[in-house]
Amino acid sequence: MPTKDRRSGKLQLDSQQRPNAERRAHIRFPASLEVDYQSDDTYVYSFSADLSEMGIFVRTHAPYPAGTQLRLTFRVHGEQAIEAEGRVVWVADAKDEDAAAPMPAGPPGMGLEFVQLSASQRERILDLVRSFAYLGDGHPEG
Repeated sequence: MPTKDRRSGKLQLDSQQRPNAERRAHIRFPASLEVDYQSDDTYVYSFSADLSEMGIFVRTHAPYPAGTQLRLTFRVHGEQAIEAEGRVVWVADAKDEDAAAPMPAGPPGMGLEFVQLSASQRERILDLVRSFAYLGDGHPEG
């Protein structure tokens, strides 16, 4: 069960609680958010698969290459949008989805790390992550 470090406000899992593929510094929570992203003059509409306080996974069959900087706008249906800059850190191709592997690869898309967040952007994203952590856990974070 996730715990909250009261000094830093970060959600944490013991290393024994994380699956082998999930040894990240920030816990990712399943989150289907509407996501618009822009690179240069190209605008794309999609959905996320998960969210953490420092990144988001965007579902797409046409991901940008690692290192690409994108302007993101994402929202929970009916809520005010959050705008942020993100950098593509990794890509999951559609062919990876069908690969015979010991662990399911998941949907095609791209993992983005948030960059250059203001304090207010960081707080809004953290509030959103907390809401998904609460919904997924079934218990308030006390």
